[in-house]
Amino acid sequence: MAGNTSIYKIFHQGKGKYFAKMIPVKGFDISSFAFQNYLYDKFESDLKICEPIKITSESPERVEIIYKYIQQHEWYLNENNIRLIAKSLADLHNFCYDNMDKISLPVKSPVVAMGHWDSVEVSFERQLALGIRKPIYENLKPYDKDQLCIPLHRDFKMHNIISDSENFHLIDFDFAAVDNIGIEIMSFIIDFYYTSRDETLVKEFIKVYKENSKLSINWESVLNDYLVYMCVNTFPFYMRQRIGEINFKQLYNERNGKLNFTYINKDFLYESLQG
Repeated sequence: MAGNTSIYKIFHQGKGKYFAKMIPVKGFDISSFAFQNYLYDKFESDLKICEPIKITSESPERVEIIYKYIQQHEWYLNENNIRLIAKSLADLHNFCYDNMDKISLPVKSPVVAMGHWDSVEVSFERQLALGIRKPIYENLKPYDKDQLCIPLHRDFKMHNIISDSENFHLIDFDFAAVDNIGIEIMSFIIDFYYTSRDETLVKEFIKVYKENSKLSINWESVLNDYLVYMCVNTFPFYMRQRIGEINFKQLYNERNGKLNFTYINKDFLYESLQG
């Protein structure tokens, strides 16, 4: 991701090394921590879940979420890694579907119209964002309200998969909720395709995911639902004051770029998803 949405620190305590993320109390939902903790205890896959330790509060305005620190090593996307991640995501989705009765998360109601943009403060950035989104939105099919919804990470992206040189670890469950499974799949595809421009990796990811998924996903609507979501969602405008202008601009530019890129490459993406 181009910008940051969180404040964090790394510290030592006793013989251990830990990572702490600071989140405003107003935006904190303990269910995401509980979800991560449940997956850490129960979910088995080649993609490990970062170990959550505890929640503390040193002020009335902010909570600190403590995690075991992972010493990161640089890694590169290749066919072996994309297969591992595709299988792991399918495994994760299968697990979450099978254990829905044991997982308590907020349920996202789909926003399918452009009306939320009316609440965004008038600015040059808003005008440009709508100038990109409105023509795309007007050419899309209706959102598939019957698509499978399950407990999801909802920020399953490259920057939230880190390597310790031996294993991959999934971090940052802040946005976890019950939501449209296709948007999570498509969001990850666009995340790596946007930077790599590698069509082979896209096809391999979809192939391996499908081979390992046991869920009834309407692949016909996955791309369209993602485009609807990218058009109607106002991220990162609603976080602008909290994250600061530098992070806002980076995230804003990335969001616009990914939407344009997806729409330009929609024919290839649609054919690949149906394959």
